[in-house]
Amino acid sequence: PVAESVPVREKTAPYFNLPYVEQLELKRTQIQEVFDRYNTALKSAWSGKEISHPFLLTEIKPSPALLGYRNKCEFTVGANADRSDLCCVGYVRGQFSQGNISVEDASECVETCSEEMLAEVTRIKTLVEGSKFPPYDTERDSGVWKALEVRINLE
Repeated sequence: PVAESVPVREKTAPYFNLPYVEQLELKRTQIQEVFDRYNTALKSAWSGKEISHPFLLTEIKPSPALLGYRNKCEFTVGANADRSDLCCVGYVRGQFSQGNISVEDASECVETCSEEMLAEVTRIKTLVEGSKFPPYDTERDSGVWKALEVRINLE
């Protein structure tokens, strides 16, 4: 059975709809919980001995850039949901293992992808469309173009 697909914005930036201050607090809480579990596991592994240097979370510094902040993104090349675009460059909407094989255009991800990165994705899409080698088709297990990794120096 095919599982429901997740909108790309929710996969790439799951907290995009929260105010930035709340995002930072939520992330701080999650990281502190990981540290607490790790400290508990260490204490248990060391037969209850106190940990001399427990992991402590210091202040989280806000990013100077709130949009387009990622300097590296990995994209998938493939067909979109209705197969009207067989050469979509973006993100998988669900999980391949659950039958979600459609790709959603990266332009929806302005929270994470810079304008320069999205421009590069557009250039690659044009290159793939003009190539004699077809994009990879997961249903037919054939094709060449499958993935793209883009790294941008934002300075």
